[in-house]
Amino acid sequence: MPRWSSARSRAARPPCCPSRFRRARAEKEQLTREIRQTERAIKKLLLMSEQMEKMKAVREEIVEETRGDLMREVTELRNKRNAQVELIRAGYIERINMLQRYWPWRQLRELGDTSVGYTFEEELARGPRFRHIGIQNNIQFDYISQQLRWVSELVNREESFRNHLRHLDRLVEDLNDINELLQSSLTCSICHLLYENPVLFWPCGHTFCQVCFDSLAIAPSLYRCPTCGSIGSEGFVHNLLVGDTVSKWMFKDAGYGDLQEPLNKIRLHLSRFRKQRMESKIAELKQLIQEQKQLHGEQNVIDNRSIDITYRAF
Repeated sequence: MPRWSSARSRAARPPCCPSRFRRARAEKEQLTREIRQTERAIKKLLLMSEQMEKMKAVREEIVEETRGDLMREVTELRNKRNAQVELIRAGYIERINMLQRYWPWRQLRELGDTSVGYTFEEELARGPRFRHIGIQNNIQFDYISQQLRWVSELVNREESFRNHLRHLDRLVEDLNDINELLQSSLTCSICHLLYENPVLFWPCGHTFCQVCFDSLAIAPSLYRCPTCGSIGSEGFVHNLLVGDTVSKWMFKDAGYGDLQEPLNKIRLHLSRFRKQRMESKIAELKQLIQEQKQLHGEQNVIDNRSIDITYRAF
């Protein structure tokens, strides 16, 4: 039994061919070479990766060092700039101070004043000088008078504005009345709408819409006017004048609808203006001015308003 099975297995096997062995051996060698090449490529890539990591670390170190140097340089430049700005500002202020001292000294020197130095350097060496003067003022009185003028002017302008607003209201009312009259005269007596393609009935001359004119027929080719009762068979003619007027009127009527809105805003603004409060303010200011005048009449203004001020000449 084992003989027959071994014989059968040998009979089932295909015959071995030398070309197949050579092909398999060549493929094996090719795969071996490719594996070696792949291993070498992997080693090269790993080596390049290590080199790149080292280069990256060196680059980051150089960047950090350069950044630190640049930041220190920027800080030094900013400090130098601030110092230069302060130096320029101090020099500018010193120049202004020198000019403020120089021109008074020059004027006094040209006028022959012997109390000043012979040269400007000598005057600077003496240092600043102080003088005492007395002045008088009516600051409070002038302020109250100016405030009274402002409030009075505000009240007068507000009253003038109210008069203009009333005149504008009357003008708008007249305009609305005229618009209503025009609209009533441009309205068809049949449909009670504005004329659309207006036609003139012959012979009475009344105007109707062309669509409404067909409703005037009482018999074939016979029409009766509903306004005057005239009967005619002539028909109608187009009323071009009324048609042109209606087209222009409809165009202009679009701008008349929003006249009340701005007027209402103006009325709301005027309602916030408290006229009685302003009048009481005017009366209060007048009372203060009267008291100041009485105070000036009882006392000497110069003695009462004199103030001693100490100032540096230059």
